[in-house]
Amino acid sequence: TAPSGKRLDVHGFVHGTDPATGAPLWRIRFTPSEVGRWRYDVTVKTPGGDTTSAVYEFDCDRRADLRGFVRLAASDPRYFECDNGSFFYPIGLNLCWASKYDYFLEKLEACGGNWIRVWLCPWNLQLEDPAEPGKYDLRVAKELDDLLDLCARRGIVVQLVLRYHDMHGENWKKNPYNSVNRGPCYAPGEFFTLGAAKDLHKRFLDYVVARWGHSPALLAWELWNEVDLARADREEDI
Repeated sequence: TAPSGKRLDVHGFVHGTDPATGAPLWRIRFTPSEVGRWRYDVTVKTPGGDTTSAVYEFDCDRRADLRGFVRLAASDPRYFECDNGSFFYPIGLNLCWASKYDYFLEKLEACGGNWIRVWLCPWNLQLEDPAEPGKYDLRVAKELDDLLDLCARRGIVVQLVLRYHDMHGENWKKNPYNSVNRGPCYAPGEFFTLGAAKDLHKRFLDYVVARWGHSPALLAWELWNEVDLARADREEDI
């Protein structure tokens, strides 16, 4: 609950596994957006029922050296501004995938750049298991954690591309939603119409938002790259 009284629900996520027991380790990430005293409680849902913690508090102060999140400018939505009121103009490149992000980020920062576009795809940060939809590679998730942290230190923001068209085209055979990979879809177009596929996709989005939505280094989600090229039975399905 924010100092203004606004109530927010923040989902937790599986962050890793306990090296001793192999049990999943859960975390909750949150970045406050208001100065003042915040209150929070944690609810854990299990097959045995729900349990809610006591209410805890913390105070959020303003730091002049932190710009906060990049948002649409209040005075003109054609432009961007930061939480601290500073103007933000994205300058950068469609980096997509790189074997050494730190090399490119160093060069970009030196040139005055502040924006990159990054893909989740089979050859770069493949978060969803290619042989089991709904299962996520926690090593890849850690790599994306590190990338966002690195961008934050360099003042660079990320436009994160979550899906791309050719996974429903030439690369359909690599798509975890394909029935040959234990997925629910027998044809690419079923991704957009089949309830089981929609549910898995929403679960994927829930995990992505829970793990990285807290980061001021994240400029925006891009749901699809060139979705008009994805195979579907009807345009209306997309």
